[in-house]
Amino acid sequence: MKKKRVLVLSVMIMASLTGCIPRLAPEQIEYMLKRTAVLETYSYTYRDMVYITDPNLLARIFNTDTPLLFSINYKVKAGIDMQDIRAERTGINLLAIKLIIPSARITTLDAEETSIDQYFGRRNAYNLNEIIEKIGSNKAKIEQAAISDGILKKAENNAIEILSDWLRKQGYRDIIVIIQGQGIKG
Repeated sequence: MKKKRVLVLSVMIMASLTGCIPRLAPEQIEYMLKRTAVLETYSYTYRDMVYITDPNLLARIFNTDTPLLFSINYKVKAGIDMQDIRAERTGINLLAIKLIIPSARITTLDAEETSIDQYFGRRNAYNLNEIIEKIGSNKAKIEQAAISDGILKKAENNAIEILSDWLRKQGYRDIIVIIQGQGIKG
């Protein structure tokens, strides 16, 4: 009986070393992935023009208005929230795993103040809070532009590729990735 246990244990060790059995169970995979808060998989830089003019009509009529025109870069990043990820076995096949990931979302949208190029106007003619408010108010427009340009789809495709590659390195051969609300990918 003791020889049988040693033989079974030896076969299991050899199988795990040769890649016949994945190194990590789905529960361990899920735990490891959830430790990463967000997987940012795609980023893009948008350049926007900002025009600020004095809201005072009299200043514009009597030409005392000094409009300000500058451009600024917005860095947009998209990815998936790893807290909502689930990993499951698919049947009895030890080499198969199903990964259920949430849809991609915009994770970061930052204005890069160091990228400002001023074209005309006097920056000190305007309150810094006005300039910051104008830059911030353009973020919603930039986010919609990024979404309509397909940043979320690109982020999801990259996430599937990254996670599938990582799972293959863990020993899985049959990998199914499901994006919540969209269906099977990969």
